[in-house]
Amino acid sequence: FPGTRVLIGETYMPNIEELAKMYGPPGKPEFHLPMDTQVALINKLDVATFRSKLVEAETHLSAHVPLLLFDNHDNPRFANVPGYGVAEDEIRRRELLALDLIFTLPGIPQLYYGDELGMYGAGDPDNRRDLPPWAEDPAARAAAHHGAAVAGSDLIFARVQKLAALRTTVPALADGEYHELWRQNGAANPNVYAFSRGHGAGERIVVIANGAAHSRVAIPVHLPGGTQLADELGDGAPPEV
Repeated sequence: FPGTRVLIGETYMPNIEELAKMYGPPGKPEFHLPMDTQVALINKLDVATFRSKLVEAETHLSAHVPLLLFDNHDNPRFANVPGYGVAEDEIRRRELLALDLIFTLPGIPQLYYGDELGMYGAGDPDNRRDLPPWAEDPAARAAAHHGAAVAGSDLIFARVQKLAALRTTVPALADGEYHELWRQNGAANPNVYAFSRGHGAGERIVVIANGAAHSRVAIPVHLPGGTQLADELGDGAPPEV
């Protein structure tokens, strides 16, 4: 076919070895971006579990690019996973962390429609609800939509806009080198995952903290003391190393 085409595969593979086959053999490409459901179906924000799947993708997919997602039309939406009894502020916090991850890790982020709003949806077909009519109205997104989406849809939408802008304007996040800086190491340590993308003046450092309470962690970043930092997501990162 002439022009630029991208073939995305809805691939449910039992392991990373089978997923790797979906890209096709050298010189005979098949899917450009088979869905990495190994990551998508974790259904919990646990650093050790999540990282193990990322390592598999890094070591088994050769030079192929993983397609990262956390929702699709066959499974309950991410916002439904915590279940009844979990405060909506907490569900929104987890959704923002998941978005941060798929937009900043090596790979291509894929959103299922409604992820940018925190839409609810149980098992199929409930997870295929129509996009609500208020989705494109900034004022309506800021209102409560009980049972349809997580409270604070406007905040989730704004986060996606910010992450998408960073992804398309910051070379380090598009294709910069990945270096792990910190990961959870035993129950006594906070559920924190940190990594860097790129190098030099364009380097970006991403810290994902999924603890139930505030904690302090010393993360080795290999930057000179006094280096000024820019908090690009506005989450309260320290102003300098």
